[in-house]
Parts: sequence; structure tokens; C-alpha cells
Amino acid sequence: MNNVEYLKQKIEEEGDYKAFEYKGFKCRILRTRVGKENSNLIYLWGYVGLPKSHKLYGHKGFIDNINTNYGVSGGFKELVYQPEKDLWWIGFDCGHIQDICRLDEIDDILNNRLTEFIFGIPTYKDMDFVTEELENLVDELIKKED
Repeated sequence: MNNVEYLKQKIEEEGDYKAFEYKGFKCRILRTRVGKENSNLIYLWGYVGLPKSHKLYGHKGFIDNINTNYGVSGGFKELVYQPEKDLWWIGFDCGHIQDICRLDEIDDILNNRLTEFIFGIPTYKDMDFVTEELENLVDELIKKED
């Protein structure tokens, strides 16, 4: 099985969505695959819903001193396809130079020695990785409440 076939199988098994709660925070994982033109995009986004009582509620932009896959950015009143209207969603994406983001580029990325030399070998960040990152994010957010 080649890299593309393996990844297609893994993505099929994972699905495009996961919802869970961790330490009282709602967490969501969404895959970026919207529309025909993006059918090769495969990377995941992770979000945590902040209640109005959290001091970062309403914060837009990069959040300092929180470790996730390239940091926490964004801030959204509503998250696509989510019924909750009273949360502020912050999160991160796995669509960076060290991430495998597109099915049609896997073999090129894995064979690009310059990218590997400068940034390391790109990897696919799966649901387990994003789940763990979200749990770490929640732990950091709880520390910031203190």
C-alpha cells in the first residue's frame, strides 16, 4: 500500500468530525474538505468552546504562551455546523509546512529533501494527535483562568 492509499484509508476510518468534552470544555475536530475544489485537502482543525465567564472569551488573534500545533489563533462566535451559540471558539489547524495537508502532494512532500532538511519530515496530524492537543489546550486555558 502506498502513502496515498494508506492515508485515504486512515482518513476514512477517522471521519471528518469529532465532538467531545474535556474537563467541562466542549471540543470539536473538523476536517478541511469543503467543496469539490478542496477534495484533496485533508488536514484537521481543533477547537475549544469558551464560556462567557472565561477571560479569553471574545479574544481574536494569536494567543501567547499556549502550546499547540503552531499556536492558538482565531476566535469565532459561531463554529460551522455547531448548535452552540453561547461559546467563543478558539483553536488551531494542522495545515502547516510540517503537516501533510493534501492527498495529491503526499509523495512529493515526502520526497522533498530540502523541506525535510529545513523543517523535518512532514507528518499527517491525525484525530488522536488533535485530541491530545485539544486536551493540552484545555489544561492551558484552565491555568489562564487562575
